[in-house]
Amino acid sequence: MDFAFSEPSIDYWIQECSAATENILLAAAGLGLGSIWIGLYPLPSKIKPVRKILNIPEHVIPLGAVYVGYAGEIKEPRTQYNEKVVYWQQYDPARKHRARHKNMKKL
Repeated sequence: MDFAFSEPSIDYWIQECSAATENILLAAAGLGLGSIWIGLYPLPSKIKPVRKILNIPEHVIPLGAVYVGYAGEIKEPRTQYNEKVVYWQQYDPARKHRARHKNMKKL
């Protein structure tokens, strides 16, 4: 997709891999399987052992891993919806409880 962007340095591998991982989780659920997404990137302490076990070359960065299998127990569906960080239709800067990450930088 390099041709679609005016800046050749733009790289969306994290978004693309995240979307693919979510599709794997949805497919597993559709097959009646349990699954869990284990985040690896950007933590070298998590990447290094996985890279060694799976013999992943240094030029390949593993974003995460997905465990798929038959669930030991069936849990009720739950949500992680948080009305303090989800906005409807538009962002309202007047909301006092709006989310702001301490390391956020202005663009």
